[in-house]
Amino acid sequence: MTNTAEAAGSGQRLLPALNLQTLLTVLLAGVVSLVVWEIWARGISPAIGYGELRPTDLATAVLSKLFGVTDKSVAHIAHYLTGLVAYPAAYVLAVRPLTQRLLPFVPWWIVAAIFGVGTFVFALYVMAHLVMGWAPFLGWGTVAQTSLVGHTLLGLALGATAHWRTRRQIS
Repeated sequence: MTNTAEAAGSGQRLLPALNLQTLLTVLLAGVVSLVVWEIWARGISPAIGYGELRPTDLATAVLSKLFGVTDKSVAHIAHYLTGLVAYPAAYVLAVRPLTQRLLPFVPWWIVAAIFGVGTFVFALYVMAHLVMGWAPFLGWGTVAQTSLVGHTLLGLALGATAHWRTRRQIS
């Protein structure tokens, strides 16, 4: 399975090939970033007095509103698939290669941090506010603040893993 997306006239791939190495990078980045998220959300955040983040509460509400699904186990699966597959695939297959091509002077860690902030905006503005009708960014309380940190760490973990895997493949 290969990706035929190429830069116009350059003969150079714009997006990475969909091969075993790329898929392994996506999955490894997903595992690493989700572990980082869980350590922050369920360990560090509560330990420093900000409480435990429970993103499956949002997932349950969204699934209930959109599809009538109220089973929390389905919300857990949706949340973990988002963290393990959707976010890493978006980063590895699109965000990272496009920014490398269009903005090669921007360091990987800035791209990764911005991506993490983007996942935060998606969760707490798009899903929580636009879909659920809750206050934007949940009123910017401690849940939103710690969620921003967690999503930024998630983005940095994705970026670091993808960067490490790419450098490892080149050498």
